[in-house]
Amino acid sequence: MDFLDTEGEGIVRAREMVKLFTIPHGIREEDLSLPSIAIVTFGRRMLDGLVRMSDGNRCEPWRGRNASLFLSKVGEGLIVLTKSPYGAPSAVILLEELIAFGVNRIVFVGYCGSIQDEVGLGEVVLPTHAVREEGTSYHYLPGREQCRPDRTLFGALRLKLQNRGVDARAGPVWTTDALYRETEKKIEQYRGRGVLAVDMEISALFAVGAVRTVGVVALLLVSDCFSCGRWTPGFFDPLLVEKERDISAVILDWVGGLVGS
Repeated sequence: MDFLDTEGEGIVRAREMVKLFTIPHGIREEDLSLPSIAIVTFGRRMLDGLVRMSDGNRCEPWRGRNASLFLSKVGEGLIVLTKSPYGAPSAVILLEELIAFGVNRIVFVGYCGSIQDEVGLGEVVLPTHAVREEGTSYHYLPGREQCRPDRTLFGALRLKLQNRGVDARAGPVWTTDALYRETEKKIEQYRGRGVLAVDMEISALFAVGAVRTVGVVALLLVSDCFSCGRWTPGFFDPLLVEKERDISAVILDWVGGLVGS
């Protein structure tokens, strides 16, 4: 089935949804406006670290809709810091709502499961494109089109990492809706095609960026590994926690240079 309708916008609008949850609490619509750049994480631990590093403050007008949305002064201006739920549908809802109130460059800093033996825990993956095994992207882009990051942001982020001495592996990722259906056969299939890792959001986020003509880029940290039919989780490993802190500092520094540009 072809899910894509190219002839019109959805009846439910992101801007109206946010207003529904905020305006009744005495919030003015103009107070919901957001800075143009956002860093979006997928974990509370990383969000808390970013907020501490940048002295962020909760964006009170958004509390009724998103209590995890903060504003931080970085460089010469403000940026958004927030946390996305897991999974493509929820992540896209968040992205659409950020875009509706002024965000036009978004850096997603998330997690992935490595499916290549040489890509280990805590390593940085920069998705160049995503294999589409989730449903949300097909409501934005035709099935034949690849989902890719914003070229300018991707190049700038990759250069920043190189200049800071951060090893990053650039390549395709596999985005799936089915956390508990990442089978050994499928992992072997994608490993053979050179796919670096599996995630649950990236293809859909790239699709929204393309359709809404905003810049979307992603950096993923390897949080777990698949090898020889076994799954090795590292979500609470000190190595990953340390890497989160290091990468957060680099991302804040990089985004600070984007503010006002």
